[in-house]
Amino acid sequence: MRGLGSRLRKALPSIFEGPYFPARHEFVSTQVPRTSASAVAFAQGLFPGANGAAKPISLTMSPRHADPLLRFFDMCPRYAAHKNQIKAALVRGRGRGGVVLLQCVDAQSATSF
Repeated sequence: MRGLGSRLRKALPSIFEGPYFPARHEFVSTQVPRTSASAVAFAQGLFPGANGAAKPISLTMSPRHADPLLRFFDMCPRYAAHKNQIKAALVRGRGRGGVVLLQCVDAQSATSF
């Protein structure tokens, strides 16, 4: 992730020029340890310290119950319903010689892909 942040800084120098400033550059993560580690590594790639050393980065972690952007799959009733439809289709398809046939159950699902 640090490499990705570094490449983004090089690709968009006018956006990421200057030093890291917490009030200007906000990094948000879920409360899952691997996502917060990835966010910090990405931020350190965007704003490297002197001689490429890691520097402290401010990271905001949203509470799980108030995180609709990063955990949309837990918050969106339409997504949950669609996921349940897919699971049901997979279960129905298992009895057909190993071939799983997924059919869209309504026009709304068909246009969402």
